Amino acid sequence: DDDEATVPYRLEFQEGDDRVLVTNSNQIYIRYVFDMEDVNVMSAAFRDVMIFQLARDLGAALGKSASLAEFTDQAFRRKLSKAKAIDGVEDFPEKMAEGSWETSRHPDSN
Repeated sequence: DDDEATVPYRLEFQEGDDRVLVTNSNQIYIRYVFDMEDVNVMSAAFRDVMIFQLARDLGAALGKSASLAEFTDQAFRRKLSKAKAIDGVEDFPEKMAEGSWETSRHPDSN
């Protein structure tokens, strides 16, 4: 009830290496984060953004060329804009947890 909408939980281990998230709440919002080491799993748009960001950052430090730095920065910005547009179409909006402030202002929304 501190407007952060945190829920008490714990991880339990099942047979093998399976882990289960256990809570008494009827709703829970989680964000799953992991280390992705295979770049082929990443989208092509994300790889393009990463390539041009590296080119921009390393090129400026190593190349000492203002025109090259400007070119890579413009290319990075174009690729980033395109990737955000693609991601915006492919993903659903992330539902945020409702804190006590929201539920007290709109009690009928539950």
